Amino acid sequence: MADYLYYSPIYTDTTTVSNPPTDNATHLTDYEANYQSQVGKVDNVSLAATTFYFPMDFDDFKDLISDPITWADVKELETDNRYVLYIISNTEL
Repeated sequence: MADYLYYSPIYTDTTTVSNPPTDNATHLTDYEANYQSQVGKVDNVSLAATTFYFPMDFDDFKDLISDPITWADVKELETDNRYVLYIISNTEL
């Protein structure tokens, strides 16, 4: 069985990021003010042997959050300079 991993990074500090997204500051403010309190915080992510990866912009990621998926299904992995938001599903969204 395969996993489908949808993810979106949001940088908390772009000083060391080459070519950060132009709308990163807007996404960071939006995420921290409206959604961060609803997501699950994780220290790492375990995946199936077969995983399909779907990187996406935060706006596209937000579009995935609709019934039956809620912000409570989203996982946040915080690294030195970013939040990486994940949705892991066993079906393609």
